[in-house]
Amino acid sequence: MTSPAAITYGPIFIGVMFNILLYGIMITQTFLYFTAYKRDKLWMKLFVCLLFLCDTLNCAFDITFLYVPLVNNFGNMQSLTYATWVFATGMFPL
Repeated sequence: MTSPAAITYGPIFIGVMFNILLYGIMITQTFLYFTAYKRDKLWMKLFVCLLFLCDTLNCAFDITFLYVPLVNNFGNMQSLTYATWVFATGMFPL
């Protein structure tokens, strides 16, 4: 019998790992942007900073979403059946 954590959180874990990989690429792109386009207007630089901040928060919330039930509540099968406040921060379908 497969664990409820594997059924529920397995695909989410794979998606979060892919998201973190893309976050690493975004770090590189942000660095290259600020080194190559120093003469861009302030609003464009602020927009890039805002996108970087939003992606950073998204990665932090995704990691927290997995950490709470899989690490903090390890072995507690009931914790896999309810959502925490972090679930509301994601772009999950309603």
